[in-house]
Amino acid sequence: MHILPDSLAIKACISAIQVFVNVGVLLRPWLTAAMSSNVTPDLPSWPTALLCKVWPGGLPDSDRKILEMLPPEKLEVVARRLEAVWLADKGKPLAHLAELAGLKRSAFFDLRKAWQAHSVAALVRFDSKRARGVTGEATEPLVFKAMEILRESKPSIRNIEVARRLRTVDPQNSVGDKLHELQRAERYVQAARRKLLLDTEYLNNSYGRSIIIDLTAIDIILEDPRPSHAIVAMVLDAASGLVLGSALGPVSYGVDLQVAAIDDALDFLKEERADYIPKGGPAPDLAIMLPPELNDSDSITALLQAHAAGLVVGHAGGFSFGQHAVQCIGRRIGRVALAPRRTLTLDSVSKFFVPKFSGVSLERARALWARELIRHNMDRIEALKAAKLIGTRGKPKGSISYLIKMTKIVIKGTL
Repeated sequence: MHILPDSLAIKACISAIQVFVNVGVLLRPWLTAAMSSNVTPDLPSWPTALLCKVWPGGLPDSDRKILEMLPPEKLEVVARRLEAVWLADKGKPLAHLAELAGLKRSAFFDLRKAWQAHSVAALVRFDSKRARGVTGEATEPLVFKAMEILRESKPSIRNIEVARRLRTVDPQNSVGDKLHELQRAERYVQAARRKLLLDTEYLNNSYGRSIIIDLTAIDIILEDPRPSHAIVAMVLDAASGLVLGSALGPVSYGVDLQVAAIDDALDFLKEERADYIPKGGPAPDLAIMLPPELNDSDSITALLQAHAAGLVVGHAGGFSFGQHAVQCIGRRIGRVALAPRRTLTLDSVSKFFVPKFSGVSLERARALWARELIRHNMDRIEALKAAKLIGTRGKPKGSISYLIKMTKIVIKGTL
C-alpha cells in the first residue's frame, strides 16, 4: 500500500473522519465502548485510526456515500468486518478474525474475496447464509463472470441467456446444454444480481432503463367463500429489483390490480423523486404480462411500441405469469413466495401445495404483503439513495412515469 507524506496523510485522516461527523451523536455511545473495550486490545480504534490506515489516500467517494447512509447498528457491523478483513490482509489469525466479523471461517473467507472486489459495499451486503447451489470457491468465477455479463447487457436480459453465456468461461465445464445444468447456472446469475445491488457503477448505467409490469399468484390463500390464491400486480425496476408499486387482490380483478399497481408506482416515483434515468438516453424498455381479461396482445403491442424503447408483451397461456418478476428478484418477497404457475389455477388449490398463509382475509393479506414488501425494498432504496439515483434528481414527470402512465391508458382502453 502506498504511504503518503505526513501532511497528506493528515489530510486523508481528516477526510475520513468527516464521514462520521454527520452521525457522530448517534455513534458516540458505541464508539466509546469500542475504544475502551478489552476484548480486542490489539486492534486499532474504530473508526478514525482504522480508516486512515485502510485508506491512507482518503476514503473513496463511493464508499463514503454508502457509510453515510447506514444506520448506527449497521455501521457497527461494518466496523467489525472492516477491522477483520484489514487485519486478515496483514496476516492475523483467521479464526479470531472470523469471530470478530460474526461469521464462520468459510463465510469469512468469502467475505474477504468480496471485500477485495467490492470494498465497503461487500461488508454491508454480505450474509453468512449462502444461496443454495452457489457455495464454495469453485463457483465464484462463475458468479463474477455473470456480473460482467449483466453489466454489459440490458437489465432485462433473461437469466437463462446469461447462464448459456457462462458455458464459455466455466473451467470445470459444469454448465452444459442440459436443462438441469442451465437451471443450476441460473442460481449463479441470481447471486450475481444480488451482488450488483450495491454496485454504484452498475446502478448508474442500468437504473430506470428497463421496467417490468407483471402479475403472479403468491402463497397466501384468501379466505372463504371460495379459497383461492392472492394475486399481486407489480411494477419493478429490472436493474435493482426495486418494487415501485404493487396491488393485491383476486385474479378476477387483473386489470384493476395492474392499474392500481401503476398508480402506486406513480405515487412512489413522485414522492421519492425516483423518476431519474442516469445519463439520459431513450425511453425505458418495458416487459409486461397482460392480465387474463386482455387477450388482444397484438393491438396492445402496437399501441405500446411508440412509448417504449424495447417491448415484450406476454399474454395468458402457458406459464408466463410472474416469470419476469422471478427473473428479476427471485422467487420470494421477504417471507412470501411467488407462485407463478398457480396464477390461473385458483379454483383448485392443490392439496400438495402448502401455503405460508391460509384462510386470510383480503385486508390482512394486503397488510402481510405490504410488510414483506417494505423489507424487500429497504436495502434497494438505501443503495439507490447512496448512489443519488433517487431522492435528489428525480423528475416530477420523467420518462418512467410517462411510460407506465401510457401503459395504464392502453390497458384500460383495451378492456
